[in-house]
Amino acid sequence: MKAKGFAVITALMLVVIVSAVILSGCSKSKTEGKLIGKWKVINVANLSDTVNWETWEFTGDNRVIYGTLRHFNGFDSAVYVRGQFSMDSYKKVDVVGFGKGYEHVNGTWQITKLDESNLMMVNDIGGLLFREMTKVN
Repeated sequence: MKAKGFAVITALMLVVIVSAVILSGCSKSKTEGKLIGKWKVINVANLSDTVNWETWEFTGDNRVIYGTLRHFNGFDSAVYVRGQFSMDSYKKVDVVGFGKGYEHVNGTWQITKLDESNLMMVNDIGGLLFREMTKVN
């Protein structure tokens, strides 16, 4: 009787472990698939601001293209810089490769919401940095 009970417990543990491995792999790739594309940041501090803008584009080859409007000597200029991203889990995006003036883009971003049209991420880089975005079609 003890051997039969042990076999059942062993089988259940094996099913749980295999299920966890399969689900974690699927979740990461599913999340990464939703993440791919161009996202426009919503300025939640000033919803009526239509002048300043920021975009993030995640590509299938693990690149991030960050776009923003910069003001230089009275002129406005669109600036696009590139970095890389990777995902070790379905809730975390590691962004690297952004240099001087764009260091705030680097870091480990925690995904708090992601669906087909909305993305919310936070990064704790000496203070909480929050980005709320909508997908650009």
